[in-house]
Amino acid sequence: MENELDLKICATESDVPSGAPDKDQIILVGGESDGVPIGGTSGQILAKQSAADFDTEWIDPPSGGGSAADISYDNTESGVEAENVQEAIDELAISLGDIDAALSAILGG
Repeated sequence: MENELDLKICATESDVPSGAPDKDQIILVGGESDGVPIGGTSGQILAKQSAADFDTEWIDPPSGGGSAADISYDNTESGVEAENVQEAIDELAISLGDIDAALSAILGG
């Protein structure tokens, strides 16, 4: 069939076949040189170790996390008074309820 490509995925540079690839061949090489270290286990996530490019490691995902009330909220441009995410959600829910009531009154619903 015309326009088919041969894709080879190699874990390291030493796995790449010698010689130049054919014109219809693509070779992808993984490994630590691209910032994704070899290893890790199921469920782990990739995280930066430092501000340096490609300095990454596999870690277990954080647990817990708190609640929306624990997350601060910058209200300088929103027009709401809330200073945390939970208060912002509550404030918007009240506003939507007020709008819904006003529309029902206007539309006779």
